[in-house]
Amino acid sequence: MLPACIDHIVISIPELDAGVESFRTIYGLETIGGGRHEGAGTENRIIPLDGSYLELVTVVDASSAAANPFGRLVAYGLEHSIPLTAWVVQVTEQSAALSHQHLRRDGVAVDLYGVEEVIGSGDRPFGLVRPAGQAFPGASPAGSYRLVDIQTVASGAEDPASVGGADVALSPIAIRGGRLSAVVLESPDGMSVTLDQHLLEVISR
Repeated sequence: MLPACIDHIVISIPELDAGVESFRTIYGLETIGGGRHEGAGTENRIIPLDGSYLELVTVVDASSAAANPFGRLVAYGLEHSIPLTAWVVQVTEQSAALSHQHLRRDGVAVDLYGVEEVIGSGDRPFGLVRPAGQAFPGASPAGSYRLVDIQTVASGAEDPASVGGADVALSPIAIRGGRLSAVVLESPDGMSVTLDQHLLEVISR
């Protein structure tokens, strides 16, 4: 079972509209809302899940993205063909030991912690503080797909491991080289869908 603090998965794709259509036709996953992040050079769409969501995101302004931690994260995913770019956990406290940024788009304003630390190290999450009372972007009706597993490969390791039951605390230590290997979704009727780092090959067919 995944820790309750899991918030969402960041998926970097080159073309939002094409990606949205591919997720709909291939996986039956519909998108809602989203928009352009102020000053980050990125734009997203949301695929709601039961209790979490997939964030489809791309770079729309390379210069702005290069000057912004979240923008650099997404750009890294695109440049290195790493669609499963990051996973995000909800935190309740600010941490001075981690990089910090405020990220805003229409209807959403959050604080992110540790984004710089996970660029190129997808085996570890970054943190998100969402203000009390702000609507959850991935809110969906009962009966939606749900996120059931996140698999990562630590730096120096060969085999993936589930983060279920693992320590998902944020770390200020930048140990590079780990990766997010796969995420597993489950449909209301029990069908399993695995998204891995070959995702771009699947949705571009």
